[in-house]
Amino acid sequence: MTVPAREIPVPTSVSPQARAVLAGGVVGHPPHPPRDDPDAWRTMIAATDETMAGMLGVTQLEPSGSTASIRMGA
Repeated sequence: MTVPAREIPVPTSVSPQARAVLAGGVVGHPPHPPRDDPDAWRTMIAATDETMAGMLGVTQLEPSGSTASIRMGA
């Protein structure tokens, strides 16, 4: 099936902020690092986290609370 290219208008039913993001179009993603290079994966993940944090206005990427481990069952 072939669908001709067309322009789809940004919906007016969403917030101005959402319209601005949608109007920007699809954001490209860099190629994935080799599967056997964990350091390259960590670098890519950290860069993606920073980008998303900036887009969402997040100032702290790590949780500020504390955690506790519990064992349930036998």
